[in-house]
Parts: sequence; structure tokens; C-alpha cells
Amino acid sequence: MSFEKAMTSESVDKALHRLALEYRKRAGRKARAEIVLVGEAAVITTYKF
Repeated sequence: MSFEKAMTSESVDKALHRLALEYRKRAGRKARAEIVLVGEAAVITTYKF
């Protein structure tokens, strides 16, 4: 997958927020889930550049 824009901490946060909203809508409020970030997404969310 190629991206036209650089991935930033804000863009990852927005994408995770949209994912959480969609999951909540489909699975219900009480459903539990764990998201595991790997690769560049894990680095971007962990460290501030």
C-alpha cells in the first residue's frame, strides 16, 4: 500500500478514532477489543518527533 501523504501522529490518531467509532457502532458499547499497532504506526504513536 502506498501513501501520497506522510503518516503523522495526528493522522494515525484520527484513523484510530474512526476505527473505534466504527467498531463501537457495529459491535455495541459493551464489546471489548484490543488494537495492536506494528511497524511505523507503533513508532509514530510512541515517540514525539
